[in-house]
Amino acid sequence: MTTMNRSLAALLALAALLGLLAGCESDSVAPHDAIPAVTADDAAYQAGVVAYAVGRVGPYAVDAPAKATHTFTGEFGLTGTVFVEFAGGQSHMYTAEGAPLVYTTELGGQTMFDIDLMGTVNVQAQTVTLVEGSGGTVTSGDYVVAFTTTGLVLGMGYPDGVLMVTAGSHSGVVTFDGTNVATIVVDDNGQTWTVNLDTGAVTRPS
Repeated sequence: MTTMNRSLAALLALAALLGLLAGCESDSVAPHDAIPAVTADDAAYQAGVVAYAVGRVGPYAVDAPAKATHTFTGEFGLTGTVFVEFAGGQSHMYTAEGAPLVYTTELGGQTMFDIDLMGTVNVQAQTVTLVEGSGGTVTSGDYVVAFTTTGLVLGMGYPDGVLMVTAGSHSGVVTFDGTNVATIVVDDNGQTWTVNLDTGAVTRPS
């Protein structure tokens, strides 16, 4: 296997740049070049950045017994506020409308997360099992990636469960196993990528 220490951030910085280039024409009646189609490799990296971000915000889904907020001020490359509400054994983590969580890449590009995660709290285990279909969207330039969860468990450690990503015409499945490494399969093509949830580094199949 070949390890690519190109961060997920670098790919999305490129996507943001392409989006800016595609939209720089000021004449509203002039034709605009279509943005490049998302490839399977792009989808794998985009799935990886979603996995990384979910792993970073996950612990805050269980860190308080009542309504709470957490504001990121640059740690892990994240800026913005997530809100968490607890009621009747349920947890709801979300970003405010028009105020996404922003991930700033090493190259200066920005990726925006709109999050809406709901789940059932296990107080003793300090975990939240997300409701199937919870998820959100990720925007980078003109690219929008949607993600949903299936039996995903968040807690003070690493996630456990499955996250589904739709990027362009591609579908990705991220599988977490409670360790710092999650696997990514795109379009069920038999190739498995991995993402390190501590660093965001991705390993692609050989």
